[in-house]
Amino acid sequence: NGFYIAPYQRGYKWGSNENEPVLRLAKDIHNSFIETNNDQSKEYYLQYITLKPIKIDGQQNFLEVIDGQQRLTTLSILLAVLNKIDTNCINTANHKINYALSKSFLNNWIYDKNIEKIIEESTWESFISQNPNEDKQDVFYLFQAIKALYKYIVDEIKVENSVAFYKHLSKNIKLIVNAVEPHVESEKVFR
Repeated sequence: NGFYIAPYQRGYKWGSNENEPVLRLAKDIHNSFIETNNDQSKEYYLQYITLKPIKIDGQQNFLEVIDGQQRLTTLSILLAVLNKIDTNCINTANHKINYALSKSFLNNWIYDKNIEKIIEESTWESFISQNPNEDKQDVFYLFQAIKALYKYIVDEIKVENSVAFYKHLSKNIKLIVNAVEPHVESEKVFR
């Protein structure tokens, strides 16, 4: 069913300034896109993520993200932004992350097509004045990541290249997974 990010994890805190992780990840993927010259057989590996199969509400089909939640969340946002730019970029991450701390924001703003309201919003302050219930630190960083990724795609990748970039992202970008056995305590591995 997707990925679960437990409440013991810190919330989404990746920044969006030039040298911060959101744009570094976008630039890494973009550089690999340029270097492969649209060769769909060349893979590019991102850092490890650590996952463990768990049950939520009696369903076994979830993977708890013990390490890599910031990266996985940013990739999910990137797919949502690409889908907003061109509907041929299918958001394969739609409703795949069950974030204990920011679930409602992900569901209401990123996954359910309201992302355009964030993209069109001029500032965090104006967004919060219209949506005071969203005035949370995690939401601030998610908001900033959406804005930064949209601007990066429009300015650097270019809208006309968004479908080719999306294909590269979906086919060539790989995450290396460390699998943890179900009986191992997640918080112990996290620490």
